[in-house]
Amino acid sequence: MGKIYSYIDGHRFAVKVDGMTLVGSYYIPDDLVDEYLRNRKELARKARRIFKKYCHSVCRDFKGSQDGEALIGLDEHGKIKMFIHLDPDGIDAMRAAEDEGTLEQFLLDYQD
Repeated sequence: MGKIYSYIDGHRFAVKVDGMTLVGSYYIPDDLVDEYLRNRKELARKARRIFKKYCHSVCRDFKGSQDGEALIGLDEHGKIKMFIHLDPDGIDAMRAAEDEGTLEQFLLDYQD
């Protein structure tokens, strides 16, 4: 069986490489993929709830882009008001803030 590939911004990347799996636009160690996906799903859901308090509409966008998927809050004119990447750094930062009970403040400060 041959390699499986995914395309990001028109470039081809192997889904599996040296004990790592491509999730979105980032390689995650195979033993951490399930935890990463659980955290990303949970934190995106919580961030969406927070964004909805401050934004007219909220969506996930940029899937398949070089920087990967992001959560975006828009104002009533469709301009971006709030934004967070759902990449490993964004997920780790949100997890730390959630663990400290400061996720909402973190997301508000992140916009500055």
